[in-house]
Amino acid sequence: MNDFNFLDIDSKQIYEDLIKDFEKAYGEILYAGDERRIFLSQMVPALVALKSNINQTGKQNLLSYAVDESLDNLGNDLYSTERLQPTKAIAKGLITLTGEQVRIITVPAGKRVTPDGQLFFIVKDEVSILPGETSKECVLEAMETGTKYNNFLAGRIMHIVDTVPFVASIVNTETTYNGGEIEENARYRLRCRLSNKSKSTTGPDDAYKYFAMTADSSISDVDVSSPSPGVVEMVVLLENGELPSDEILNKVLEQTSRRDRRPLTDKVLATKPNIINYDINIKYYIDETYLADELSIRKVIEGNNMDYIDGAVRNYVNWQHEKLGRSINPDMLLFYIQNSYMIDGKTPICRVEINSPTYTEINSKSVAKALNISVEYGGLL
Repeated sequence: MNDFNFLDIDSKQIYEDLIKDFEKAYGEILYAGDERRIFLSQMVPALVALKSNINQTGKQNLLSYAVDESLDNLGNDLYSTERLQPTKAIAKGLITLTGEQVRIITVPAGKRVTPDGQLFFIVKDEVSILPGETSKECVLEAMETGTKYNNFLAGRIMHIVDTVPFVASIVNTETTYNGGEIEENARYRLRCRLSNKSKSTTGPDDAYKYFAMTADSSISDVDVSSPSPGVVEMVVLLENGELPSDEILNKVLEQTSRRDRRPLTDKVLATKPNIINYDINIKYYIDETYLADELSIRKVIEGNNMDYIDGAVRNYVNWQHEKLGRSINPDMLLFYIQNSYMIDGKTPICRVEINSPTYTEINSKSVAKALNISVEYGGLL
């Protein structure tokens, strides 16, 4: 989308208009050394800043440009859609005693456990273990919101911080989930646009997509289709190309299956996408003119530690798996590499040999995931 301005902020045009208006009002020509011309030139930065502020204020009334609090106000007032707030990760847990006790052992809410000494979970509700019992289920909840508390496998959260008499262990019995960040502006803006379709009672695909994305802030893409009459299938993809857990899919079903949101005859399904694996095998060369920048260029392509955790290759991998149905496209890999490092508007990467991947069409129920990555540096040419 082209940038839009309510007011012209071209400093050259503003300066010319100032001089022209002054000369017209006073009937004099302002020559280059005229102190009045110099004074007017000093007003240009202030006018540009003022007009920019006016532009920015006006843009906050438009959905395409509004951000943060202004976007919240638009979403609430015009689209009846609230921004999804950050959530805490949770998981089922098990409290085990050292042995059978003759009295009730109470584990107060708020007792802390940790997987690594840096991130902490608490026992969400008070748990009472009766005489004769040696264990009881509980719910563990992250102390803070955020996605970094997700994906701790069963048994990882096991170090007790706040000890309780006769309690031998507190561990998670399932993978942690539900942790989320506050909804980003772009995603919130998309849900606002989809919200108009949510008012329909005929089951349009955008309505199902709106309610599915409302279920959890970690959902990045949803494909809605009808594989057979009366059946609605939603394929759900999470941020960073992750597959949804059963808990996330259940939240999607809960949001989309309410009687006031779906036609009576629709059977709603929420599923994980199919994974289409591909390998990356490339060899690249750097122009010998840029010998002094050789290491910096390599790090920009292969990552700071040459492990593909970041850098141009990782950016391509992230781009490839961020959307459902995005075909595997080696041209985009070439684009990311060639544009990763520019010197005076030119790329120092003079040659890239891409052995794999090859262009592959992918349907809207699938996502492409990199399996093996091999990047060879061919040297200077």
